[in-house]
Amino acid sequence: MTTTQPTQLDAAHFDSKARQWDDNPVFRERGLKIAEAIRKAVPLNRHMSALDYGCGTGLLSFPLKDELGTILMADSSGGMLEVVDEKIAAQGVTNMTTLQLDLMVDPPPAQRFDLIVTAMTLHHVPDTD
Repeated sequence: MTTTQPTQLDAAHFDSKARQWDDNPVFRERGLKIAEAIRKAVPLNRHMSALDYGCGTGLLSFPLKDELGTILMADSSGGMLEVVDEKIAAQGVTNMTTLQLDLMVDPPPAQRFDLIVTAMTLHHVPDTD
């Protein structure tokens, strides 16, 4: 019997959903509302570096991209990151990069961030300690 880690199951699940993810109006609206809440809580500026962990297709960070410096878009799902890369290219975005990252097995990025955001991600992490 093969054992698959929970995070691997999640990545495969989200890989299969990535192409249709942005078609869901609930997901799009949630990203916009969370971005607005961040704007109200944090004085954003173009000198800030940000990490969006569990970025999915970027529905949270794309609305913030013009108000931040660099944004590292990190997710365990390669399929989601493919969609993000396509959106970055299609929109000519120059301040976003992607990284396939599963913090349950991968080391955290070496750089420091002024802002770390995540939405609808932590309930997929089996151990947050």
